[in-house]
Amino acid sequence: MNVTKYKATLCRSIFSATLIVLTIAVIAKYINASDLLSAKDRRISVSADNRFDTNSDIYGKHVAVATNADVNNVKPVVMWYSRQWGWGRYEPLENITGSGFFSHVMLVGLHRNYVPNYIDNPRFKKAVKICRDNGVEVIWTRFLFPNHKIKGFTLETAFNPGYYIDQIQNIKREAAQAGIKLVAFDTEPCCKSPLVPYKSKPFSKEDYEKISTAIKVAIGYAGPVDYVLPSAAAEENHLYNAAAQIGKYIIAEYTYYDLPVVHRNNPDKNRPYDIFGAYVGVTKENKHNPNLNLYTPKEILERKELWSHKKGLFIYSGNAAPEVSREFWKLKEDKPKN
Repeated sequence: MNVTKYKATLCRSIFSATLIVLTIAVIAKYINASDLLSAKDRRISVSADNRFDTNSDIYGKHVAVATNADVNNVKPVVMWYSRQWGWGRYEPLENITGSGFFSHVMLVGLHRNYVPNYIDNPRFKKAVKICRDNGVEVIWTRFLFPNHKIKGFTLETAFNPGYYIDQIQNIKREAAQAGIKLVAFDTEPCCKSPLVPYKSKPFSKEDYEKISTAIKVAIGYAGPVDYVLPSAAAEENHLYNAAAQIGKYIIAEYTYYDLPVVHRNNPDKNRPYDIFGAYVGVTKENKHNPNLNLYTPKEILERKELWSHKKGLFIYSGNAAPEVSREFWKLKEDKPKN
């Protein structure tokens, strides 16, 4: 019996060691030593990760270890997607952060191929200051895939774990340097990206496995970011579903429009998400597609049954950010005075 037990233990040890070696080999295959951070930079990245996993966000602790009662007693986040600050237009950001309705703002920067670092960017500094002065938490956000300056990015690049490790480590390091606790990726490809076709069609089963595995390996090495959008696609083997792995909390896009069929099936067990995404306009009219009604600012705040059962509400306003932000400001002004 002792010999049998010894052999069984030895076999398990050999299997575990083999698994570790194979994992290291996969990572080593895709990552060049020059791509990895220095020891000092890795300490910065680990420090940032630790803050993400403790009580740095409004949930009070990592939701993964919270009980149902804890989650039910937590006030959902309300976040705004902000890009116009990058063009030197601060009015939407000032209106939103001063309205009193928002707990978080996603400050969205371009892909690193276009702007390698925002730390010394005066527009970035001003945008962060506006948020902090109004007590609104910043979520530093980058595009996961390059859309303009492609610089050799191909479909094969999207199958490389080293690419995602590099993106994750750099956005966390950049956020840590700016004193920002939360980070996110916008995974929607556009313009010149070789991934644009996969917005409207799924990957082949083989290619989906490649990109999904690459992201799994990357987050096993560098950890996930806090939020990811858009996600929860209906199609099997869709880009957004593979990319959803890279974030702790998924922001849904299929909830963007005020459609009864979506509300009846919310939440859809086949398309899980954490944050309810809403496309908000000054009116409900959608000039691009009359069949897809938008939400208005007043309406989305009042219809809490749509999103209060989730971990939060994400508001996207497209190109109408100035007009929509003014509507939120007016709502503040219209509040009854005590």
